[in-house]
Amino acid sequence: CTAKATYYKSCVCGAKGAETFASGEFAPHVYDQEKATAEYEATPASCTVKATYYKSCVCGLKGTETFDGETLPHTYDKEVATETYKASGATCTAKATYYKSCVCGAKGSETFAVGSTLPHTYDQEKATAQYEATPASCTAKATYYKSCVCGLKGTETFASGDFAPHTYDKEVATETYKASGATCTAKATYYKSCVCGAKGTETFASGETLPHTYDKEVATDAYKATGATCLVKATYYKSCVCGAKGTETFASGELAAHTFTVWTKVDDKEHKSICDVQGCLQDKKENHSFSDKLTAGENTHWYVCVCGEKKDEAKHTYDDKSWAHDDDTHWQVCACGNKTVAAKHNWDEGKVTVETSTKQEGEKTYTCKDCGATYIQKIPQIESPKNGDSFDVSLCVAVMLLAVLSMALVFVIRKKANRE
Repeated sequence: CTAKATYYKSCVCGAKGAETFASGEFAPHVYDQEKATAEYEATPASCTVKATYYKSCVCGLKGTETFDGETLPHTYDKEVATETYKASGATCTAKATYYKSCVCGAKGSETFAVGSTLPHTYDQEKATAQYEATPASCTAKATYYKSCVCGLKGTETFASGDFAPHTYDKEVATETYKASGATCTAKATYYKSCVCGAKGTETFASGETLPHTYDKEVATDAYKATGATCLVKATYYKSCVCGAKGTETFASGELAAHTFTVWTKVDDKEHKSICDVQGCLQDKKENHSFSDKLTAGENTHWYVCVCGEKKDEAKHTYDDKSWAHDDDTHWQVCACGNKTVAAKHNWDEGKVTVETSTKQEGEKTYTCKDCGATYIQKIPQIESPKNGDSFDVSLCVAVMLLAVLSMALVFVIRKKANRE
């Protein structure tokens, strides 16, 4: 439609060459091209209607026949605040929100806020420390302020939770709480209580102790005032329940037996006594009763009765078995215990009982000729000769003689002393 047909030039002989030439008429336009461009737009597109375009010839010429293109995407730029587009209702902290829409009515995902916030609604019951109005007690649960969903605290309260345990820290000294009454040793005790009036188990003491009441009659030695006699019973101090002793007395028990301690001789067979208690005239007679042990006098001894009567009086007697001694003197003892005058020992000449040597001391034993007492005198040990020294027999004999002479001298001196 834009160019004539072209032909190759030929030779007279009919051979085709390479050069061409145009000839004939242009071809008619054929409108079969569908180009969806602005150049060929017939009607614009919207989000609900497709655009239309004129078909064109290959040469670019626009025909009259049209074809459909594509619809446009939605454009959500409309803010229509109706229930159709509501995303969220208004609250006390935020306005209502709505989805933006397209001119066609289609709903987008982007929102916009419009309108006013709502007033607070205090209908939330949250039992947390943030909303506590009053703490729990043993008689009432804790109360909390109701709140708005936004967290704002209202003025109306609600009760929630458990009662608190009792706290027994009150000391109320009344009969209601009395645990034990006062005594003379302890104050009255009361149970501690809770502020609500509940009674605990722990006690406290309050008030004063009571005076002693001496109304107990306890007949024991701890309370004895006077002992019993043959004329009167024993008396005891009345006491308090706590054990304190009063001054008032009471009589208790039996009369005591008569006591006879002073006896006088009636005759060779009997003695008599009057009861020791003043005012009692009871007397008593008994046969003489002599002790089992001898009583010693200056020269004699005898068996004695409680009234003083003597029996079997005899002189003191001594024998060889009755000697007693100490280191320096001896004496004799009678069966009644009487002693003779002490005298010095009468030593003999002594006897060697352990021989002396170079290894040990010797011993010489002296014996009293009268009582048999003994004493021992040590004999010096003989000195051993040193290595290399000759043993001098004469010197050894001289030493032994000297020792014997020393012992004899001691014996003579002691004997002379005994005589004196």
